[in-house]
Amino acid sequence: MGFRESWINLLHRAATGTKKTRTLLTPIGVTIFGAFTALFVLAAFIVDRLLHLPRLLPPVVGTLIRIKKYGSKDEA
Repeated sequence: MGFRESWINLLHRAATGTKKTRTLLTPIGVTIFGAFTALFVLAAFIVDRLLHLPRLLPPVVGTLIRIKKYGSKDEA
């Protein structure tokens, strides 16, 4: 059985298994998904810099957002 088939079987067992199995594997799956999503976003930023693409927002807009966010007197 190859790597792909073992992962498919693991996912199938996790989805159709007991509640204990699903409860155990759900946080692990969420962590793996979050890690891959964060790595994808980080890789996109790195590629943007390597290709010298323009920033998403001009620096002035980012500064205004930070001033508005951290300069407000509303403390929770």
